This record gives sequence, structure tokens and C-alpha cells, in this order.
Amino acid sequence: MKNTFLLSCALLLTCLKVTAQENISLRDVASYIGKEVTVNPQVFDFDSKKDYVYLYFGERYPNQKLTVIIKRPVKVKLPILLGQEIASFTGAITQYSGKPDSSANYGIDEIKKEAEKDKQLLIGGKEMTGHIGYTPHNHTVNLQGKLVMLITDQKQISKKTKRAAMSLY
Repeated sequence: MKNTFLLSCALLLTCLKVTAQENISLRDVASYIGKEVTVNPQVFDFDSKKDYVYLYFGERYPNQKLTVIIKRPVKVKLPILLGQEIASFTGAITQYSGKPDSSANYGIDEIKKEAEKDKQLLIGGKEMTGHIGYTPHNHTVNLQGKLVMLITDQKQISKKTKRAAMSLY
């Protein structure tokens, strides 16, 4: 009986994947280079390109504190892109050393259509109905030396979101 219990516990432990990601704030992100962490700030700005979606946190591009790079086909919901909802992102923080992305904007019509829909917005603690609008950027994304997190698996983005206190667009 004792051996059966120990064997069951050992099997259970091997089946469970325990990960220890720390949930950090943007102000501390530079202290976590090379470590896997979870962040959940509101998107300030973004670029949607052919192969990647770039989410900018803390400030607008090019002054952002962190860029989450989402490799397609991983999807991010439009309300997250538009700063209306907040999700958690998990991955390793690195300093970008790749090439700039000068590819054309991608999926912009769908994003503009969503941004221009009237919806309930929470601004300054007050419920309002309106739309936020969106004007796409037409620039090369150059993240050289910037702090980034690469998302290559849908599991790195939480399914659960919370409503943002203020839409930024």
C-alpha cells in the first residue's frame, strides 16, 4: 500500500509541469534580463506587421519600457491591442539585437474597423460610450538595444483578461 502511494505521488509529480515565473512591474523589467517572467501592463501602442505584432508598454514607440513581440500565427485579441483589455504575457526578457522590421503593415483594416466601433469605455472612472479610433504607423520598427519579450506560443498569453481603466487610443 505504501509503495503504491509513493509510486502514485511520483507519477503525479512527473505529470505536473511546475513553472516559477515571477510577476513583475514595468519599472523592474531591466533587472530581469535573461529570466522568464510574467508582465501584465496595458498596451500603450502597437505595430502590426506581416510576421510579427509589436506591443509597446510603458510609453509609445520608440520610448517604450518593454516590447512584447508576438510571432504570427499566435493571436492577440483586438481589445488588448487597442488598450481596452489587459492580459498577462509570460516569457524571457532579452535585449534586442535583431534587424529592424521594415515590412508593410498587416491586418490594419480589421483593426481600424474594431477601433471605430462604439462601445462602453471606462475613462477616469466614468462609463462612457464612444470609439477610440486608430491611425496606423508607417515606420520601420527598430528595437536595437531595447528590452523585449518574444511570444511564440499562444499559451504565453493569458486567456483571462481584465478591462483597462482607460483606453489609450
